[in-house]
Formats: sequence, C-alpha cells, structure tokens
Amino acid sequence: MVMTIRVNRDRVFHHVRNTDVLKIPAYRNLAGVGDEPGMEGDIILDRSTMQFCFHNGVTWICLTTVTLTDGDCDASLIIDGIGPFLEIRGLSEGPGIVLTEGASCVTIATDITLSDACGTGVSLVNDGTGPDLAVKGLVEGDGIVLTSDASCVTIATDITLSDACGTGVSLVNNSVGPDLAVKGLVEGDGIVLTSDASCVTIGTPFSRISLTGGGATILDITTTDVIWDSVVDDVGTDLTFNGTDTINILTSGVYIFDSTLAFVPDITGSRGINFGLGAVLIAGTVQSATPAFEWRGNVSIVRTVIAPDTFKVSVFQSSGGDLTLTSQAPINNVSVTRLI
Repeated sequence: MVMTIRVNRDRVFHHVRNTDVLKIPAYRNLAGVGDEPGMEGDIILDRSTMQFCFHNGVTWICLTTVTLTDGDCDASLIIDGIGPFLEIRGLSEGPGIVLTEGASCVTIATDITLSDACGTGVSLVNDGTGPDLAVKGLVEGDGIVLTSDASCVTIATDITLSDACGTGVSLVNNSVGPDLAVKGLVEGDGIVLTSDASCVTIGTPFSRISLTGGGATILDITTTDVIWDSVVDDVGTDLTFNGTDTINILTSGVYIFDSTLAFVPDITGSRGINFGLGAVLIAGTVQSATPAFEWRGNVSIVRTVIAPDTFKVSVFQSSGGDLTLTSQAPINNVSVTRLI
C-alpha cells in the first residue's frame, strides 16, 4: 500500500509534516491562520482560547467546552461539571424516604404518616410515626384569640370593622365580628355602578361636551372647519376637546351629534353644514334658496362610533364672495353626547 502525504505551506510558513504521532496544528490565535475558502476541512488548536476549531469553507467554527450546572440550590448533585467527562451524585434512602428507580425517573417518596388528636375542625398533629415529626405552634395575630385544652386549640376572632373617613356616609352595616357586614350600593339618578373582582366604579351614565362660538370666514365654494371658542359643558371621560375644531371620541358607544349655526344675511347662492367622523361625512344640511335674513341651520344625528375617532363640523357657501357666521355665540353651538 502506498501512502501519499500532502504537505501544505500556510500563510505563516508553518509546515504540516507526516510524523509517527497525529498532531493538530496549534496557533496563537485565529488571526495568524487566515480565513480562506481553501481551508475547508482544516482543524487547528487556538491557543488563546484552548479551543479546537474547524473551517467550513466560509469561516472558522470553534468547539466549546460542555459544562453542567445546577440552579441556585442548597445542595448540588454535580460532582464534575466540566466536560467531556461529566459526573453527578447518586441518591440514597434516608430515614422515612423510599427511592424507586424507573426507566427515566427516580421517584422520592416518604412512608411517614401523621394523625391528629382533635379529629374535628382545624387540628394540630400531636403524634406521628416519625422520624422526628414536629408541628408548628400557633401565635395570636391581630384580631385572633387562641384557647387550648388537652387535645384541641380553638381559634376565635375579636375583630371589628369601622370606616377610615369618619365623616360623610359610612358603608359599615355591622361592625362587630365575627359576622361583619358592609352596606351595598344602589344606582341613583345619573349614577352608574360597575364592578369587577376587586373594585366598584361609580360613574355617570353618559359623557358630553358642548361648545359655542363658531366664528369663521367662509371662502366662496369652500368647505371650512368651524373653530369653537368656549367649552360650555364637559362631563365624563369619553370625550375631549382639542381647543380648536376637533372633539376626540375615546370610547366606543352610541353618540348623538347636534349643531346649530347661523349665517349672516346674503340672498345669493346656498349654505351648508356637514358632520364628519374622521374623514367620513356622516350628516349634513343644505339651504338652496337663501332668504334675505339670517339663516340658521341645524343638524342632529345618532351614530354608533368605534373608538378612537374624531368629530368636526364644517360649513360651506356659494354666495360669490366671502361669508361669515354670525358672531352670536349662543346661536352657534355644537354638542356630542354618549348615550350608551
């Protein structure tokens, strides 16, 4: 049999030679070896990390040391946790412990039994089969009274219930234990009670925002958002006003939208009022035959809204020139009210 030996010269001019002992070349670090496609299949020892590395034709991949660790416990089962020869401790039966070995599990069980002398209620164990069984003693905490005889301990309460406020309406119905009681809550006019596992929320059944002002200069054949000057009413948490032209709807529900606007007298062209939810027109009114006196338009609509959304009122006119709304604030108004 003829053995062919290939001797390559690497980039640092070391040689791989045929010797009686198979050796893996060792380098100070990978930087001195290079990283070339022709190195695929090469194996070296990186002395800086003491790891064996092989080249996959793209880059060097180093083999890490396998270790075995346990969690943060009082006693460890690990004897030797550094590979490749890992070792763990075995288990032995102590007093009152039975170990049963299966194909993949070791079951740890006890053959200790406990009994109580009282036999009724909440009892304390005063005798057992061991080894070295012990029971906890009882200490009186706040509102607890303990009494004992030869075989039983009686636990009673002397707690009372009071309200911390001390003024206003108290929710205490019976303040002397053990049968304490609190008053329930009933919805009155304008009040809604909602409860979950830990809280009762007292709220109003609706939210409402009412605005007035509405002064605006409307260019000819132009739709203009109405700017509101004053907040007349702001009830609940479902609606907010941005201070200019937008009412923000924060909670899904059924809402009623209502607005009245007055245009200054002009007999030319038409006038109109529109309601918009976001970019969607939901309602409007148009006056085609404009009278010579001030025209007041009203739009009202009930609509289901999926929050969050925004509401605006816009106006338009075609008088042939600029036109304004009346400056009488109480006449120009808008309101949004959550019904459900």
